[in-house]
Amino acid sequence: MMIFPLNSIVNSHDMLNNVLEKRSQVNNSSRIADSPILSRVKIYYYKALLFAYGFMGNRVDFAWGNSTWTTNHIRQVWPKWGKGSQQEIGTL
Repeated sequence: MMIFPLNSIVNSHDMLNNVLEKRSQVNNSSRIADSPILSRVKIYYYKALLFAYGFMGNRVDFAWGNSTWTTNHIRQVWPKWGKGSQQEIGTL
C-alpha cells in the first residue's frame, strides 16, 4: 500500500505578526490583542505550529502551491525548499 502524506498551511508569519504587533484582525480578536498574557500564549501557540509545519515540510518530497503567495510561503517556512534551493515547487 502506498501512503501519500498531505500537508497544508495552517498559519503563517502574517498571522504571527498580527499578534506580535497587537493588531486586532480576523485571526486576532481585540480581547487577545489587548491582553499581554493571551497574546503571549497565542504567540507560543503560533510558533509551535510554525515549527511543526517547518519540520514536517522538510520531509516532503514534492510540493505544489495554488498561488504565488503559497509558493513563496512554502519557500519561507520550509528551509529545504527555501531561496537558492534546487527543489522545485509547482504552482497550479
